[in-house]
Amino acid sequence: MAGRLRRSCPWHEAEITVVDRDDDHVHRSGLLFVPSGRTAARISVHPRAQYLPPGIGLRCPEATYVDPTARTVYLADGTLLPYVLLVVADGAPPRRPVFQVRRTE
Repeated sequence: MAGRLRRSCPWHEAEITVVDRDDDHVHRSGLLFVPSGRTAARISVHPRAQYLPPGIGLRCPEATYVDPTARTVYLADGTLLPYVLLVVADGAPPRRPVFQVRRTE
């Protein structure tokens, strides 16, 4: 979404910032092969910043509160980010799988 916004607005008209709790970008399709042992979960995790187009900022302290009246996002480190347009993507975060192997005798 940030990339689409950047392409639709001239550079001087908009400041676009992605806020997330960490810098980890997980390739979910890569996680399909973790249970079979064909790949390790760490292979599917890359820095999020490398996937953001130029001109898009990244803030990694997570958002703790959104004040729609004041049009402000509060970050965990105390930073306040004012906004004109806010896009919220609250999808479920992927979890690293936990496997338990039991021997039957």
